[in-house]
Amino acid sequence: MQTSNIISTVALVMSGISLYFSYRSYKLNNEKELRILASSQKANIRGEIISEYSQSGSKNYKALIWNDGKATAREITVDDIKEKGSLLTQKEINDAFPVESLEPDGQVRMPVCVFLGSTLKQKITIRWSDDFKEKNEKNIYLRVQ
Repeated sequence: MQTSNIISTVALVMSGISLYFSYRSYKLNNEKELRILASSQKANIRGEIISEYSQSGSKNYKALIWNDGKATAREITVDDIKEKGSLLTQKEINDAFPVESLEPDGQVRMPVCVFLGSTLKQKITIRWSDDFKEKNEKNIYLRVQ
């Protein structure tokens, strides 16, 4: 075999290897971008306690649960609270939840019961479904400030 044939064969093999790794890198980057895009399009449920002043000057607290994501959250439920001195009563939770759907930037407000001996931080577990995943779950800590 001539030297030029060997060099062209080696160049062809190197070109094939380069093409394989280039395709593999493209495929991995494409999958990564799709995962990032999908995660940015999910529903994201958040919560906090806000204070509102009435016209008489008294301070009222509300628990605010809202959808901070881009997708509609469906079948939103909150677990029962069994702690004594909790900020949310079971009646208020049962009146507000389950929620069939919560659009992006949609919200649910519930009155908060702050009294002597009540906790200033409440853990609630919220479950929901969206177009990307069924049975999402998130622990939210509501704090009176």
